[in-house]
Amino acid sequence: MKKVLLGTTALVGASVVATSALAVPLQSHNEDGVPVLTASIVAQFEAGIASNDNNAQSGNTRDGSFQNGRFAELQFDGEKTADNGLVYGASIHFSTSNTQTNAYPGREYMYMSGGWGKVELGQWVGADSGMNICVTCRTYAGYGALDAPWKSYIINPTAPTATTGKRYRNASVNSRWWDQAIGVTYYTPIVSGFQAGIGYQPKGGAAASTNVENDGNYNDILNFGAQWNGDFGDVGLALSAVGVVSDGFLSVTTGTVGLSNQKDTTGLGIWEIGAKLSFGAFQVGGSYWDDGNSGAIKGRDFGFKSTGYTLEAAYFAGAFSAEVQWASTQVDSSSRVITAAIAQSGATASTGGAAFTDSYDTDMWAVSAGYQVAPGLKWYTEVVGADFDFGQSAADVTANGAVTNLENDAIAVLSGFVLSF
Repeated sequence: MKKVLLGTTALVGASVVATSALAVPLQSHNEDGVPVLTASIVAQFEAGIASNDNNAQSGNTRDGSFQNGRFAELQFDGEKTADNGLVYGASIHFSTSNTQTNAYPGREYMYMSGGWGKVELGQWVGADSGMNICVTCRTYAGYGALDAPWKSYIINPTAPTATTGKRYRNASVNSRWWDQAIGVTYYTPIVSGFQAGIGYQPKGGAAASTNVENDGNYNDILNFGAQWNGDFGDVGLALSAVGVVSDGFLSVTTGTVGLSNQKDTTGLGIWEIGAKLSFGAFQVGGSYWDDGNSGAIKGRDFGFKSTGYTLEAAYFAGAFSAEVQWASTQVDSSSRVITAAIAQSGATASTGGAAFTDSYDTDMWAVSAGYQVAPGLKWYTEVVGADFDFGQSAADVTANGAVTNLENDAIAVLSGFVLSF
């Protein structure tokens, strides 16, 4: 094995990476000039303004703000190849807003790969996220669109203090997307465009301890997925199918008759399919996902379901990029508060005394554009919107009264710069 120089004094070389996401990283090299350790940064600044209507929290006002470093990171990636061909390395990324490695978007894991495939060990996503073709999450003509930025400006309606069960998604895909936890993941080699993966995480949640049973995080998470990529002349097609299952948990929250506090919950049961078609500078795709009744409170929820779909079209031509995204989420939930009158009569949700099936539907859209000003420097602008719709059943209105602050129509305009090198 060649001797490798590591450490601060070795970070003297620099080379240009021909991608818009990463440019001119600092690198250390071995005696043959092969990069070994790469240090890079991502920084971001953005200004946006939004209009939120029909929501008690917004007061029907127009709100503007600056966003600084939403995805900002310090990134360190190292890799070496042994004489027997084994490739091994590590990836450690720190969020500049929270430098703990177990905080999003922090990661800390090592990996080994060869002709047998690849294994990842540590704090990172599982095979469900790794194999998922999520065009609304992985394509950044702007800088995230529905994946995260819109949540900085658009108000997600919050239920009254005594009302629970609202389960619409805050972003564009299943509720497990990009969840990080300590675990082990294995990916097969790519054969004829096909690759599969499977992973295990003892506990869910980036900060979860693996040896604490009832800490409000899912237990024994098994995640899996498969992806196929094929080329037909100038046309490319990609397909994916992923899923995740787990045991539930007993929360540390104390339950009280009349409140649907999380106590004994169901485990995860999620699946998603996705597709992407590319031709020339164009790309179209979408996905459909089903969260099932993941996270529903046992004995207190009747018909808890969460599903959704996404659609996307994008155009990339040199330094310019543009994209349109759409996502829709449908949730039916009956985990509602038990009124004082019903509670005094001795009825509970488990007896059916206060099970009301209400709907929580969300439609989201985004139009994005970006321009590569210089290597590692990108300007972007986006217009994003969301429509939160709450369908309260007549029985719920009779028992609990009409709820008026669970809807919102919103639109936001934002623009900024992202620097990565």
